Formats: sequence, structure tokens, C-alpha cells
Amino acid sequence: MTWWMMPRFSLYFGMTFGQVLRQLRRTAGLNQHDLAVFIDREHTYISKLEGGKVHCAPDDVTLLADAVKADADDRAALYQSYENETGRSVLGIDGDEVSRNIDALVRSTQTLRLLGDPRLAYELATTQFDPIMRVLRSGQALTSRGSPIFPLVCELVLEQTKSALDFMTRPQVVNGSLNRGLGIQRQLSDLTADSTATVAAHLSCEAVLYASGDIHRAHEVGLELIQDFPDYSPIWASEVLRSVAINAGLIGDARALNVARQRFSTSRGLFTAEQASFILEGLARGGVHINPARARADIDEARDLYQRVSLVPPIRMVQLARAQALSDLSSDRRSISDASRIELEQALATSRAKRYLKYDKEIERFLLM
Repeated sequence: MTWWMMPRFSLYFGMTFGQVLRQLRRTAGLNQHDLAVFIDREHTYISKLEGGKVHCAPDDVTLLADAVKADADDRAALYQSYENETGRSVLGIDGDEVSRNIDALVRSTQTLRLLGDPRLAYELATTQFDPIMRVLRSGQALTSRGSPIFPLVCELVLEQTKSALDFMTRPQVVNGSLNRGLGIQRQLSDLTADSTATVAAHLSCEAVLYASGDIHRAHEVGLELIQDFPDYSPIWASEVLRSVAINAGLIGDARALNVARQRFSTSRGLFTAEQASFILEGLARGGVHINPARARADIDEARDLYQRVSLVPPIRMVQLARAQALSDLSSDRRSISDASRIELEQALATSRAKRYLKYDKEIERFLLM
């Protein structure tokens, strides 16, 4: 288990409901009588609960959590221990319904982002995130081993981060709400061994680290994933290859960039045209400072593939134009070609129309060269 996957409520693993309750009560500075008064019970009732002699009703668990002023992590531990012992969910959550609702939210956020409105996509994901987590922290559905809810939550964090990165600067992203994505992994990632959940957890963490500017740690996460590359579905594999390539370029890791390129070459037939162009854009961005000529070939191939795709995210064309300009500057001529200037002018128009504010000044700088 890596450093970012350690759940805080692992402190309570192996403890009974009564033991968790006793620890939370003492931390809150309450005696058994105080706690019993709060939930309108005899003080002997609390003694029996903590001793494991009786089980309370689900509603009482919520009252007890309120009484000891449990935060989200401690509340999750209390609820989980209760559910483990009784087999009853505190809030009676329907896991299938929750899965469907989160999946619909992820798809809506992704569609808005790909249509070129990352700001609205981010707002949608952000406003819905806290209500979802309040429900999930309290229910058995989330903590079931192999539950499909866990990778969906991670995918939501990934979409939220991507949307923010499309229009915010990195400091704005970090100062926002996205670092809670790390908290999700700390609490939940060890509850399932499912490969989809693993890659979802890693990628959402990688995105948050990338957003924070901690490229080396983001790259470490990507390198962990690429070791198990054949086990992923094409959609997740494309995310892994692209992130590894981009981060490799940022820190000058030519070996990792070559590994990503080799993995792509050997499994090319698995990917759709959209997925392949997505990977090639990442390889191009990673290669502009390491192998500019190869990066330019990747850019041209990505553009050709995008012509076969019905919906091309506007941000992709902006990023390809930036990569093309950088490849020009990194090549022998060290100047921006006329063809690149045309692409940059189109990219600037798109960036302004879609309000990708963080790209405007950079593209304008390129055009002045």
C-alpha cells in the first residue's frame, strides 16, 4: 500500500462497534451518563452497547455519532463497525440506485467538458460531490468489497480535476476543493482488490497530484499503473499511457516515455480512433522536449485520427497547437513555423470562445515570437 492510500479510519480496523463508540466518547470528553442523556436512554444502555451485550437501532447510531461530534472519518468508522456486526445499513442505502446516479453524473460532467464547457462541468461535479459523499460515508453500499461505487467516485474526482485543469491555473485548482480526492483514496482504496477500482483510484490521485504541481509524485503513481497495463480496459489504459507520457516529458524521463510508446504500439489494435488520438496527444506533449521530430509526427497522426471522430473536444486541438509550437521551438530551427502560427491562431480563437483562460497568454506569447 503506497503512502497516499492509508485510510485514517484504519485506526479502528478490527474494533467492535462498542470499542469504536467508547473511543469516540472518551475523545469527546463524555462519560456514559452524559451520552445516555443525549439519546434519552439509561446510562446502563451505553455500558451494554460498549460491552457488546446489546445492539442499538440504526437511528440510534446516527444519534450517537452526533452526540460525540464525530467528523466524517470517525462517523464512517462507527457506521462501518455497526454494519459489520449487524449486517444492517445505517441509512438503508440502495447501492444499485447510488451507482446509477453517480454514473449519470460522471457522464454528464464528461459530456459538458468534452463539448467545451469545463467551467459548467466543474460546477456540476463540485455542487453534487459533497451530498454524494455524505450519503456514501454512511452506507454499507460504498464499503462492500468489489462495489462498483468506488471506481465511480474516483472517476468523478478525475472528471472534476480534468474540468478544473481545462480552465484554471494549478494554484486555483489546489486552493479549490479537489484535494478531497486524496481523502477518498485514503479511506476507501483498500476496501477492494478490483482492478478497475485500483486504476480509478490511482488515476484520480495522479490527477490531483498533477494539479498541485507535484509532477514527480504524479509520475510515480503513473509508473505503478503502467506495470499492470495489460489488465486494464482500453478506456483506462488510454488514460494511463497519456498521463505517463505527459509527466515523463515534464521531468525529462525519456525511458518512461519510450515505455509508454511501446505499450501503445503493441496494443494499438485495442483502441478506438478517439482513444488512440488521445494517447498520441499525450505522447506528443511528453516528447516535445525529448524528441521534437517524433512529437511532430505524433501531432500529425493525432490530427488525422481526430478527423474520424464525430466529437472532438476543443481543448484537444488547443493542446495539440501548443505542442506543435513547442516542438518547433525545441527543434534545430528554434522558431515557430508558419503552419504552427495558423494552428495557434485557431487555438487562440477557440481558447477565447471556450474561456480556457490559462492558455490565452501562452498562445499570445507564441504568436509574438
